[in-house]
Amino acid sequence: MADWRNSVGFLHGIGEYVELIKAVMMQESGGSGNDPMQASECGYNTQYPNEPGGITDPEYSIDIGIQNLAASLNAADVESPIDVEVALTQVGNSGDTYWSWYGFGSHVEWCACFASWCADQCGYIDSGIIPKFSSCSDGVNWFQANSQWQDNSYEPSAGNLIFLIGMVMVRWIMSVSWRNARKAWFIQ
Repeated sequence: MADWRNSVGFLHGIGEYVELIKAVMMQESGGSGNDPMQASECGYNTQYPNEPGGITDPEYSIDIGIQNLAASLNAADVESPIDVEVALTQVGNSGDTYWSWYGFGSHVEWCACFASWCADQCGYIDSGIIPKFSSCSDGVNWFQANSQWQDNSYEPSAGNLIFLIGMVMVRWIMSVSWRNARKAWFIQ
């Protein structure tokens, strides 16, 4: 599978998202197996059973997984790899980067600071798309006041922020599988 970029990586108009594609593949399967993109349950899978482990051709899995990712990025109006990849570059970093960027002098719960930091790196704070917020409640209040809040019937896409209210957390969505099971993978 070392040559997957040559065979299917650029077919769906998201060649600039190679790092995101690799991250999704590693998240889904560690990059191995017959269904490395875990695309069996994807709506674009028309050749194999739509059930876990249904796809038995790795190249087909990658093709379908990239097609699904391209559709998710398009549905979320993602205009640049920065939108999602900024968050992916931070996997494994500790929270001090984000709470200190926000202006705190010592440790605070930092998931909202991380969401704001990523938004700032993409230029979303300066453009007014997303506010700078350090608490989930402030983020929730802003999105509600600006008619950008969605209820639980909304189907999120890669690049959306999701607030986990019962847990008081906010996360960037990396990928979504909504066909047969309501699943989302987060960058945290």
